[in-house]
Amino acid sequence: MSGKSSPLADQNAAEAFRASPEELGQQAALWEAVFEQSACGQMLLSPEGEIQAVNSKACQMLGYARDALLGTRCHTLTHPGDLSSELDHWRHLQEGHLPAFRLEQRFLKHNGAIIWVEMHVSMLRDAKGQASRAVAVLHDISTRKHIERSLRERDLLLKSLDHIPGALYKVLLPVQGEPQLLYASTRAAELYEVDPASQRLNWTTHYKRVHPEDLHMVTRLVEASLQHQSHPIQYEYRVVLPNKGVRWLSGEAVAQPLPDGGTAWYGYTNDITEQRQNRFTGDPRSEEAAVANPVVATMVSRTDIQIDPLPPSDPPTPASPSLGGDTQPDLLPDLPQPVQPTASNVRPIRVLYAEDNEINVLLVEQIFKLRPQWELVVAPNGASALEEARKHRPDIMLVDLHLGDMTGFDLIQALEQNPDTRDITRVALSADAMPDSIQTAERHGFIDYLTKPLDVLALLRCLDDLLSPNTAPQGAA
Repeated sequence: MSGKSSPLADQNAAEAFRASPEELGQQAALWEAVFEQSACGQMLLSPEGEIQAVNSKACQMLGYARDALLGTRCHTLTHPGDLSSELDHWRHLQEGHLPAFRLEQRFLKHNGAIIWVEMHVSMLRDAKGQASRAVAVLHDISTRKHIERSLRERDLLLKSLDHIPGALYKVLLPVQGEPQLLYASTRAAELYEVDPASQRLNWTTHYKRVHPEDLHMVTRLVEASLQHQSHPIQYEYRVVLPNKGVRWLSGEAVAQPLPDGGTAWYGYTNDITEQRQNRFTGDPRSEEAAVANPVVATMVSRTDIQIDPLPPSDPPTPASPSLGGDTQPDLLPDLPQPVQPTASNVRPIRVLYAEDNEINVLLVEQIFKLRPQWELVVAPNGASALEEARKHRPDIMLVDLHLGDMTGFDLIQALEQNPDTRDITRVALSADAMPDSIQTAERHGFIDYLTKPLDVLALLRCLDDLLSPNTAPQGAA
């Protein structure tokens, strides 16, 4: 019944009253040890949030000495962006509208770093129901928050890939077993006419779409890529689609070794049928020559490795293609070994990308996986790009023309004030394709102008041309 204690509570109170001072001291020491050695951060607070006791885990978590925390308000540790919500919950807790609350919020450590904490706070009340003390339990959830943010960024990136022409993909080539298509952007289903709702594109499906006369060369292309890892390959080949018929695809791929001995194959493919038709318009002999030797794959990025087209032959039609089973090693040409770096080109090519849109940054970071020998440095605004260019002169700058704190033209004008940065090679990136904007960019010394959404091959070929041995910008390693 309300207002009356239970027999069990009376028994515990009586036993506590009869306990000797020594026993009471032992119980206090026990609870103090539990508090201090807890695996989570703990605080004993006044109803207003003043820290009266704090354990070692909380001190370690927040980066403060114990004496620095005692007597301070816990609210002073809260990130300003989360303070309003915390104070609102405290008010409801003090007034008795909440028995306890749980928040996921940011705290500022002693060194200014941000830590994500899950905080459980409950209020202790006296016999009259008045708030006497609060207990806060803290769990560091920074790692989980980082993972959640990475997953959100990945989802945004995957959605953004739907707006670029062509398809990005990643293939796992294990030491043993069949290749596995780990990822392909949604445009891949369109390129190969696969219904994503009923049949998922996989490595076998890809081979089934390749033109019979080009299949042997495609398998040789994969083999050559594995023999010369980390060197991008450009390719063109035909596919035969159920509805569109014969289409020309073009792209690039690069194989990168994995710690377990396997290989990750990153690539980009786009439909270039119309471009090829325009290329050979009015010159039937050129088109006939292209059909006679349909597939051309060339190793790029400062090497002289190449695969010459083979005469058409009766290609194999594998039921389950693999890397080695459908190639004929005795027909593969002896390819020269990649050019080894010398003392004059040890430093990687440095590209500074000034961009305030995180999605565009994520996309370009994925594109640069096709050029592992290049170093991408990202500046989220004009001021940081200016500082980075002055401290570590890049070989090339990719400049978004609409930065958050200034325009791309403002950034270039600031760079031109410094003799050390005024002649940096720069390429403009913008969603504005109007002739006036392009002409303005030319007047500001931009050597090229790429429109968004970015054409992956256009960006790579632009940088390849600028960074080739014959046209490498001043300062390139």
